[in-house]
Amino acid sequence: MDLERALAAFLEESTELLAEMESLLVGAADRPLGSDELNALFRAMHTIKGSAGIFGFGYLAAFAHEAETVLDRIRDGDLALGEAVTGVLLDCHDHVKAVIGQWAAHEPIDEAQGEVLRARLAALQEGATPLAGGEVKGAAATLWRIHAAFDRSVFREGMEPTDIFGYLATLGDIVSVDADMSQMPGGDAFDPTSCYLVFTIVLHSDASVDVLRGAFGFLSDASDIRIEPDASAVATEALPEVAARPADDEPVAASRPVPASRWVKVEASRIDQVIDLVGELVIASSAASLMAFRHEDPALRETTECLVSLVDAIRTRVLGMRMIEIGEIFGRFPRLARDLSSETGKPVHLELQGSETELDKSMVDRLGEPLTHLVRNAIDHGIEPADARERSGKPAIGHVRLAARHEAGSIVIEVSDDGAGLDRERILARARERGLVGVADSPGDTEVFSLIFLPGFSTAEQVTTRSGRGVGMDAVRQVIDELRGTIDIASREGEGTTFRLRLPLTLAIIDGFLVKVAGSAFVIPLERVVECAELTGEGFPAGSFGCHDLRGEILPIIVLSAFFGVSGPRARRRNLVVVRFGEQRAGLVVDELEGECQIVVKPLGELFRHLKALSGSTILGNGDVALILDVSALIAMAVAASARQYSVAESPGSQPAKMQ
Repeated sequence: MDLERALAAFLEESTELLAEMESLLVGAADRPLGSDELNALFRAMHTIKGSAGIFGFGYLAAFAHEAETVLDRIRDGDLALGEAVTGVLLDCHDHVKAVIGQWAAHEPIDEAQGEVLRARLAALQEGATPLAGGEVKGAAATLWRIHAAFDRSVFREGMEPTDIFGYLATLGDIVSVDADMSQMPGGDAFDPTSCYLVFTIVLHSDASVDVLRGAFGFLSDASDIRIEPDASAVATEALPEVAARPADDEPVAASRPVPASRWVKVEASRIDQVIDLVGELVIASSAASLMAFRHEDPALRETTECLVSLVDAIRTRVLGMRMIEIGEIFGRFPRLARDLSSETGKPVHLELQGSETELDKSMVDRLGEPLTHLVRNAIDHGIEPADARERSGKPAIGHVRLAARHEAGSIVIEVSDDGAGLDRERILARARERGLVGVADSPGDTEVFSLIFLPGFSTAEQVTTRSGRGVGMDAVRQVIDELRGTIDIASREGEGTTFRLRLPLTLAIIDGFLVKVAGSAFVIPLERVVECAELTGEGFPAGSFGCHDLRGEILPIIVLSAFFGVSGPRARRRNLVVVRFGEQRAGLVVDELEGECQIVVKPLGELFRHLKALSGSTILGNGDVALILDVSALIAMAVAASARQYSVAESPGSQPAKMQ
């Protein structure tokens, strides 16, 4: 491991540890933390301190040591983890996070903030009171002997072994350090870039074996590190880590090997490269399958069918590697809710549901800011003050729910609150002031609520540090559009508001349904297809939009040849592909049904970004380019057009197309 990779590992590990700390500290407001959780808090700060010491980051190691001391007293039962202590530790968490970011970016460290926090930590310890229920004593100090034979390549990897001594000094008193030079070769065999020294360190410390071993965590497995109690020590007490030997008359349960989960951390860019290669493999397998179909060779068909099956299995597993739990971003919101509750003076309970729901990592990375804005708005604008809620018969504590689930091949994320709801009349009045809605127009709730997504639109009377400038909701909509998703609003005045986001599970490789329109190829995402039917008759609308009676259901339809303006040989019969997105359905009129296919989604590029009905393109097995339809956009346009043109009945003289 070279120095650059070691630093990257340190930054990644620190991010994970800080996230765990924040989650535990915020959770302490709702329930007392157990011993395992208190130990996890201590270990997180302790690990950061140790890693900082190894990399020579003295300021962070010293500050983390002081925070660790407070966490140790909490763990031992000398200090209660109350609201005041939690607040200080959360501020320490923020400072450590900021300092690591400043250090990584080679920016000046905010030591002034650190001094303020040091004073607050010291004040906590001076005013500490023991917890009820007895005192928990720490482990007695032990004399440890540490044998450290470093890997010969440790210098070439950018590590300085003696830096570890500085960290060990923070864990106790170094009694002695001996260097064995017997393995150092002479003459031409000596390599100045290799490490030949073997160190023996005697340390007096109350740290455990695991903590001491953690000091050497950044070394490769080739290094030989042995830690044991010093045989010359007077103390002969058993180590805390050694379990007491059972009495002879006590039955001993047979030990069973516990399967260990093995993890390999891989850079996301490497997974993306594999997915790109799998995408090309999908195209190649489609071409082979098409060739086998044309040659009518049974043996070749059987071989290609096996190939397609294997490629599909590889695709599923590779895409699964990029799927992560949405809890990675859900975890940041309890802290946000806590801070906003404190700032606004509104007591709020945040409920998280479906944190284990998985979706593509690239989408998780993009959803952080939109969800933050929606949760912030729910607390800042949606939830009423406690006294106002009580006057209206509601609990004083507001309720905000953030939920995720899989539904019909999509992921649905909801941000809801039980607050005052959107003020429909106020939104409409502001829209009329800005000339967005005519005075005589009476739009429905959906149209009125969608106005809040317009740039600069806000009904707030005053601007705060949190919101009110009308900036944000348009950015939320933009991100969701870029992810090929939709966002809907349901709100009832006095009862609350729900923002519902619906997104595809992945953006890379999908199953599609291939159709032809006037000789041009289009792909419909297979998860959106409900059914297909053959159409007969001449009663098609003259334009792009119309309605069709499908077994008693009046279905809005789009004639794709007219919609896209493509011309070519007209098919004798046309086909209707019924598609669905969420609760809405529509029909797409096409010429030919080609069947299912696996496709690699390619972006259209900046030149075609404004096209709402297309979400991408793909290369088919025969080399042709096909456009991927944006079903959600097409359904929205079809529903809107049918509402305008067929609000009462079909146009006179038009005969509906018949189902065969």
